Amino acid sequence: MQFSYKILVLAFTLICFNTSVKAQAQSSDIDNLKLQVNSLSQMVEQLRANQIVMARKLGLVKPKELVQGEAVPITGGILEGERQAKVVIMEFTDIQCPYCRKFGLEVFPDLKKKYIDTGKVLFVNRQNPIASHKQAKTASKYLICAAEQNLFSEVKNGLFEEGTLVAKGSFNDIGVIANLDQGKLKQCLANDTLLEQKIAADLELGKRMGVASTPSFFVGLQDESGSLVKWVKVVGAKPIEYFVELLDKMLAS
Repeated sequence: MQFSYKILVLAFTLICFNTSVKAQAQSSDIDNLKLQVNSLSQMVEQLRANQIVMARKLGLVKPKELVQGEAVPITGGILEGERQAKVVIMEFTDIQCPYCRKFGLEVFPDLKKKYIDTGKVLFVNRQNPIASHKQAKTASKYLICAAEQNLFSEVKNGLFEEGTLVAKGSFNDIGVIANLDQGKLKQCLANDTLLEQKIAADLELGKRMGVASTPSFFVGLQDESGSLVKWVKVVGAKPIEYFVELLDKMLAS
């Protein structure tokens, strides 16, 4: 009888153990599925944007200009800060633009410290290389690849600081570029078609939003669907005081 009781206890323990293992496995599977779904959603959004750009290039679809405040997708841009932040700044930039440089080196650091790093504001960067700036598009490609290594801000600042080397196209001589994982960088840059599509999608969105010069900013709120709404357009490297007043007003709304 005592032997049978021990067998029953052992059997019950094994059942509980197996149930626990299965539960852990199921939890892990669910987490993996969530990651896969999120990744696929981003890929679908990018493909959709690319298809729209191609259709417009072929003249199949005419671009529709966005009305001020109309919902604008955040996905597809390079994101910095809390994804669910109430307030969003969307910037269209050109590395060879002197006013972009002024904003990037003199204004952005304070904005980042006060609003982005504290989770109050989500910063969305989009590429807007001007055709007359011969190395701007190449710089945009390096920025996109740097973002894949979570070093976007560092590389962006480095490119602004080394404007002379950028103008020469000597990207490999720039310290922040040399500090990137070169294997990953090479692999990213090799996928030129995808990089061109991403830049084209940003340019197209900028055109629809009325971007005529850089830097151009669109500052507004994030709605429940994760889009930028109720935005206002800001052009040029405005002083930090201008952004502080605007952001504080939106945060308080």
